[in-house]
Amino acid sequence: MKKTIVGTLLLLSAGAASAATVDGSFSISPGTEVNFSTQVSGGETLMYGLDVGSQDVNTTITRLTPNSDTHSVQYALYETGFEGDVDLSGKTPSYTGTNLLLATLTANTDYVLKMVFDMVGTYRHQITAAAVPAVPLPAAAWLFGSALLGFMMMSNRRKV
Repeated sequence: MKKTIVGTLLLLSAGAASAATVDGSFSISPGTEVNFSTQVSGGETLMYGLDVGSQDVNTTITRLTPNSDTHSVQYALYETGFEGDVDLSGKTPSYTGTNLLLATLTANTDYVLKMVFDMVGTYRHQITAAAVPAVPLPAAAWLFGSALLGFMMMSNRRKV
């Protein structure tokens, strides 16, 4: 399933209050790809809600443009609800990154993505999600288990 959501947001003023409103939200599930744009005047902070579906996902959040080393976006991902006003004061982000953020998000959990921009411009971002692969039982566990069973059977045989 591939979703593409394109939106342009214009933030008119940056508030210094501790509680802020989420600027938008996205549903995240395996196979999701979200592309969106933000237009900022520098030094601004935007927040987006990420609603994770019923499966854990490995997520990549990337700044696509502008392709310049002078522009950067600080990403911070918080595990918290995003209904109404969000107060992140005193909370530690689960994941952080500059221009790129890699995270494993837990199923049925809400997150807030906080983005801090340093320069004026239009920024394009991409969020991609892939299923977390199942961890198979290693062969060593099967071999160890069968060896234990063999030792137990030999032990019982000697007692008789």
